[in-house]
Amino acid sequence: MLQEHGFDLDILYTELNKERIDDLHAHGVKVNCWTCDNKDFAEKLCEFGIDYITSNILE
Repeated sequence: MLQEHGFDLDILYTELNKERIDDLHAHGVKVNCWTCDNKDFAEKLCEFGIDYITSNILE
């Protein structure tokens, strides 16, 4: 549905893993997660190829 309507995804960061991000990217969908204030998890998401991270404070 996202691909069909040209939408990207904005989702709670704990709902993401590498496989989900890869699948979304394979369908041309960019992925933003919210609100990740956990540095270790944010670094994992970067390794997974996340497009954007929304955070209050990332230290």
